[in-house]
Amino acid sequence: MDDEADTESNTRKRKKDQENYEQAKVSKSDEVEEGAETVESQDASGRVETKLQTKSTCNNKSASNSIARSSANKTKATVIMCDEPKEKGRFQLGPNGRHHCFLCYKDGSSNKEGMNLSFKELPALKEHYSRCFYQEGIFPNFISPGARNTAADGFPVDDSGQTNGAMYRCFVEGCWLKKKQGTRGEVSYRNYCLHMGAQHGVLEHIMESDYRPEIQELQLALVEAGHGHKGIIGCRFSNCQEIQFNRESSRELKLHYTNLHYKKYFPIDPKTRISPGFVKSGARVVCNECSAATGSTVYLHGEQSAVIGHLVVKHDTLREVLTTVKDVPETDDVIKDLYVNK
Repeated sequence: MDDEADTESNTRKRKKDQENYEQAKVSKSDEVEEGAETVESQDASGRVETKLQTKSTCNNKSASNSIARSSANKTKATVIMCDEPKEKGRFQLGPNGRHHCFLCYKDGSSNKEGMNLSFKELPALKEHYSRCFYQEGIFPNFISPGARNTAADGFPVDDSGQTNGAMYRCFVEGCWLKKKQGTRGEVSYRNYCLHMGAQHGVLEHIMESDYRPEIQELQLALVEAGHGHKGIIGCRFSNCQEIQFNRESSRELKLHYTNLHYKKYFPIDPKTRISPGFVKSGARVVCNECSAATGSTVYLHGEQSAVIGHLVVKHDTLREVLTTVKDVPETDDVIKDLYVNK
């Protein structure tokens, strides 16, 4: 009986979300503004680029009070990004950022999902706000449904995948959803947006562009508390454009650049056939620097690939290697992504 009740509850929740989403589509169908364009690279296979190209085109008060919808004669989505004066001291967050949802909770509301959100339960908070923004019809401004699933108004033709079969995959390295094979890793547009919003920084981009003071207050509090997500970043090499990485940690991106694009630039001792600073010990190798620092012998697998991985992760040798590379035009941008614009 409990399982049946849960199923009925989930069904009602999805139905309510869909009704709110459809209402947002209707209520915003005539709003078209020019502002900061998103780079549209999301197709039906699921690749998405969420980096905004901002433009300072807000010259009037009415423009600053709107978040623009997709233009009916464009496939790219546009969004107004303007600063509004923040009202000081009006929106007070409790300990650990505790508050009721600024978007869906009203005084006396029976909506328990929007109550007592806090930074202590950050995944739940981000999932909740991602759902609320999705219901407002904001996500198509940041994640294109792709050419085969975009209606004239910029919204997805089918956000459930049940009508035209449009499904999406996550391409962020290390993500649990990317690791799923075959159809198990495919999700609808709606669930893809919620996933990217709650787990890969799209929610933070949405909040940064939102004019409402309470959302600005919450976004600033998240950043100050160290809970803001930096979003995703792609590989600079054209043959790897589909691969994406979390800006939260550069480990996966550094290993990617090392193994696929810069491995040949790591020096190798011609006598030992491994990198300088390591000595062979049977089938394993010893890192001299780590051994000296810890006071005990630090062993690694004997393969040169394991040695290079250790150099990148533990000693950040990639930075030194990149400064010596002069024949790869992408190198300057790689350095900026990894070490300057962090």
